[in-house]
Amino acid sequence: MHDLKTNHPETWRELQAGNIAVTKNDIPFVSIGADHACEHLNKLIHSGLVGISNNASARQRFFTVTPELSCLAKEFKSQFDLESDKITVHHDLGPSTVKKDHRVIDKIKAAILTHGNPFAAEGHKLHNVITRAYIPDEYVPVILNADVTGQKLYEKYVSE
Repeated sequence: MHDLKTNHPETWRELQAGNIAVTKNDIPFVSIGADHACEHLNKLIHSGLVGISNNASARQRFFTVTPELSCLAKEFKSQFDLESDKITVHHDLGPSTVKKDHRVIDKIKAAILTHGNPFAAEGHKLHNVITRAYIPDEYVPVILNADVTGQKLYEKYVSE
């Protein structure tokens, strides 16, 4: 990471711009990391990429040809209007998923009503919402400042 800015300036600019995710379609908020995208690609090949890691030429052909084949398939489908039934919303926004989410929310509400509202606890001490055990005073600042500490550590990591 220390040499990335000087030895690979294009990569550094892309990372600075936030281009660290792969988007495979037009559905919003479904980008995934590059390593995860490679796993998706490998999953599509039913027999796997057996022996490809030892064969540089095969790797080069595979990763060069795959995007071209995808482009050809997309163009072919567009000629016959096969893209018209393509999903345009995230799968978690479908009616059955929303209905399931509402059932889960109802269960959470019922659990809160059964065990008591953890936010209505008496006193000013920090406690575990499930066991109602009080957190020792020495750990309270660490817990309450977790976001600030995390942000500082992130900024230190980026600056290095």
